[in-house]
Amino acid sequence: RHKLRILYRYAFRLVFSSSLFGAILLFTLSDLISKELFNNLNYSTSLKVSAFLVPFLALNNISIEFIRGLQNIKVSEFYRTVSRPIIQSILLIFLINYFVNTLSPLISFGIALILTSLLSITYLHRKISLLTIKYDKSFSRSDLVNTSIPMMVTLLGAFIISNISTFMLEIIQSTKDVGIFIINLKISTFVSLSLIATNTI
Repeated sequence: RHKLRILYRYAFRLVFSSSLFGAILLFTLSDLISKELFNNLNYSTSLKVSAFLVPFLALNNISIEFIRGLQNIKVSEFYRTVSRPIIQSILLIFLINYFVNTLSPLISFGIALILTSLLSITYLHRKISLLTIKYDKSFSRSDLVNTSIPMMVTLLGAFIISNISTFMLEIIQSTKDVGIFIINLKISTFVSLSLIATNTI
């Protein structure tokens, strides 16, 4: 299990540096993307806030997966599916009632993400620090990078494909229409999952 500690150190540095680079790139190009791609400068602020959240999202995801790798399934699923939605819902209700702003959902998501990220990283760091560490040549940083790049490209392609309808609709329709479409898409996905779960019983 000492390999897990070395792997986490390598992965943490790789994910943090790559996500930080992506965040800086998104922040720099936010005005260009909102103007040229979506033809809506109102998205510029949202993209800049999203750029700030990118490293936290990346570190939170990798920490959750490492916690799962330590066989702490309940803890990993708590950070993955429970803590962030609860915190986000509470903050969103508060912001909607006292600070009416179009960025309220993004702000509540960002605060919940940062808190969950810090909690998961702290928990994992405490668990990892208990593992013994020895010098090991079985893998290196280059091995980690070579293994991760195809997976990163695949995940990026899957994300683009799953959201291509939203991107295309944003180009040709208004923001209101896109919002209605996304809400209906979420509802239809939930209904289909419910039917699948019922039919498999």
